[in-house]
Amino acid sequence: TELLFQPSQFITNPYWVTNSFKSNDKKNRLTASTTLKYNIKDWLYALGKVGIDTYDYDVKQVIPYGTAYRPTGVLTQGKSTYTLFDADFMLGIEKSITDKIATNYMLGANSRTSTYDALSATGSKFVVIGLEDLNNTTLPVPISDYSKTKTNSIYGSFETSYDNLLYVTLTGRNEWYSTLSYPGKTTPNNDFYWSASSSLLLNKALNLPKFVDYSKLRASFAQVAGGASNAYELSLNYAVLGSFQGQSFGSLNGSNIPNANLVPFQKNEFEIGLENRFFGNRLNLDLAFYQNKTTNDIVKASASVASGFSSSILNIGELQNKGLELLLGGYPIKNENFSWNTSFNLGYNSSKILHTDSTNAPINVDGSQSRDRNATISHIIGEH
Repeated sequence: TELLFQPSQFITNPYWVTNSFKSNDKKNRLTASTTLKYNIKDWLYALGKVGIDTYDYDVKQVIPYGTAYRPTGVLTQGKSTYTLFDADFMLGIEKSITDKIATNYMLGANSRTSTYDALSATGSKFVVIGLEDLNNTTLPVPISDYSKTKTNSIYGSFETSYDNLLYVTLTGRNEWYSTLSYPGKTTPNNDFYWSASSSLLLNKALNLPKFVDYSKLRASFAQVAGGASNAYELSLNYAVLGSFQGQSFGSLNGSNIPNANLVPFQKNEFEIGLENRFFGNRLNLDLAFYQNKTTNDIVKASASVASGFSSSILNIGELQNKGLELLLGGYPIKNENFSWNTSFNLGYNSSKILHTDSTNAPINVDGSQSRDRNATISHIIGEH
């Protein structure tokens, strides 16, 4: 039995935890991928790529008999399986228009599916002390969990270069999200986003001092979008909790108020940077400025527990980040027998909430309230 070293039963004796608690887990994982490329012409190719990442995870946790806050003990045991399957098909063109102008075109499609399946059980009140088996507990409660999400997309890119000193890249992608799909839904379940980037090798374009070995100016604008992170957030769904006297009983599944009008979030980012190497590549300097804005972010906002839920899934707000990044590095010592490479990294970021909801009211983050309920994390207009 646990020997308490202070009045509260919820502050467990560290010696008891170290020597009596058990938490064992085992994961078997397989990751594999393959790529097949066929050159239709010397400038035209087709490429297919598939990959899988899957694992089985077993866990067993024991709160032993005699623990102050669980005197009769608790045993939890479960197994889960996760599988991610990803497939791409692409058609590409690589062709030089002149001796100085080269181009690269690509069109593709992607399908990405993830599946999670879990079964666990928790039993309390050990019948025989020291026998850590679910059959040795009173009324073990089984819990099952299953989710499946899928994202389909089409995409393309165009790249061109001039005289190996100027490079321009354009990309576009449209994605459809299963987590934003529901029969009869009127708001979109897809989003198109694009990017444009360019770089110029200043050491080739300009007559720079001899101590400048390499200098590149780069600039880019990029968008990215995404759907809800969890499946089944758009409608009420139910879970079977168990049975009593031969009759099943259940409840609403989850603690979030569903929202059938969710749309994809989108993030827009601009960046400009300068990369340099000096003195026979002994010194390098990389400087960048960036600014991004996230709109229609998908967040969980706190809800009154009187509603029967703890949070609501919403598209809200506009968040801005901007900052500077500096990387300075080089070789203070470099010879045939010894070299010393070092770097100094400095970053500054300013984050600001520009917009919350239609009234710009503060929004409490779900689960952010402290245990003693004297502090809460909130999104407030104008705050950093």
